[in-house]
Amino acid sequence: MELYKVFFPELFLATSSFILLLINSLFIKNKAFRYISFLFIFILSFIFLLLYPPNFSNQIDFSSHFLNLKVHYLFRLIFLFLGMLLYISLYKFFLNEKYMNEFSFFLGTTIPFLSLISSSQNIFLAFILMEAISFSFYLLISFYKREILCLESGLKYYILGTISSIFFFIGLFLIYYSSLEINFYHGLTKIIYSKKATYFFLGLILIFSSLAFKLGASPFHFWLPEVYQGSPLPVFPILIAFSKLSFALFLSNLILIFLYNGGGLITKEIFYNFFYIVSILSMIVGNLFALKQKELKRLLAYSSISHIGYLLTLFSIPWSNENLKLFYGYIFIYVLTNFGIFLAISIFINFKDIKIPIETFKDHLKSQNFLILFSLLIFFFSLAGLPPTAGFITKFFLLLEIVKKGSYLLAFIFLLTSILSIYYYFRLINPVLTVFREGVYEGGYMKREFNEIFIMIILLGLSFYLLLSTFKPVLIFFFA
Repeated sequence: MELYKVFFPELFLATSSFILLLINSLFIKNKAFRYISFLFIFILSFIFLLLYPPNFSNQIDFSSHFLNLKVHYLFRLIFLFLGMLLYISLYKFFLNEKYMNEFSFFLGTTIPFLSLISSSQNIFLAFILMEAISFSFYLLISFYKREILCLESGLKYYILGTISSIFFFIGLFLIYYSSLEINFYHGLTKIIYSKKATYFFLGLILIFSSLAFKLGASPFHFWLPEVYQGSPLPVFPILIAFSKLSFALFLSNLILIFLYNGGGLITKEIFYNFFYIVSILSMIVGNLFALKQKELKRLLAYSSISHIGYLLTLFSIPWSNENLKLFYGYIFIYVLTNFGIFLAISIFINFKDIKIPIETFKDHLKSQNFLILFSLLIFFFSLAGLPPTAGFITKFFLLLEIVKKGSYLLAFIFLLTSILSIYYYFRLINPVLTVFREGVYEGGYMKREFNEIFIMIILLGLSFYLLLSTFKPVLIFFFA
């Protein structure tokens, strides 16, 4: 019952989405009414979580299957708030889409499930939620059934995602076999005194590998560019922002428990080496392959691989509370930046366009106003890690922490690949600067619909946040 009370907003959103799916299918045919009904439960679930926060403390309750810390509550707020913004931004898409009822249902269940995983340390429950999310992803990615790229991407994600799920399930089985526990902390506590530590170790490696696949880290990244490119634009933010945030937080939960309570089970050197290799490969592969990309979503896909590499460097150096604070701050800014890019381009890119060539980007920008161009410029600067944006501060502090811990080779690769990334990010920045310089932008403000005006206000807020937080980093690293 306590679990139900704590996660009532997520459970309310998921349950209400299913009920609305049935009611709308049977009784309501007007698309506007269907849209309003789903938007209402998104707003209501966020209000519930905002007004009735759970009772949390700064001490981790390892006996629970969910970690109930302030940081997890803040990220749950972020999930539901961004989910609400995503639904508002898809107003035009839904009113012109035949299957908006089904699409809304999958959004209404996927987002709360991702939120639940981010607080979990119960590996069995996490596996069940991951499978439910994967089922939604298969259908959402291949939503345009007449588009070959969509069907191909959905099929690839289904096949490769199944392999990843098998890895996770085998890891889950080995951990349960060795400890008879599905609660990670309890299993870790028992295995210290058991002779089956080897099975636990193999299970842990398989689970970490499966999560690296979900995050798109190298060498498990091969599926990601193809799936991202073929996914419909409304699905893109779920893949590049929501899922990254959820699985990164779940991984951090397991690592936090392991490092503080692992005892002598696994030497920390083996643990650090695993993420050391993954982070270096991700930084190199992501940035090198991004250099030759000519399509926006593929470029952002390889960019996400490199950013996951930067993020995982924190798990390859000696652990401290500072690492955790940097981890939360970095993934938070990364998610906000990518979500902001989606909000901006959703105003002028056709939702049915699967491919978005970079060479045509400038033509789209000419019909936009100053606010949209300014926001895009800030988002691209932040993604590239250029000053004066929050993306620069997070990268800078992360690099300082790596140097402080004495991992100079890792710091050198981090710095070298970051400089290299400026080249391909400039291919996105240059069209915006060109339109500014030529003064050919002509988009107005007054002719916009209400949802577009609302999105532009959000874009303005995000842009100023990414700028102002540079001068006060406490606005970024406030999670831990």
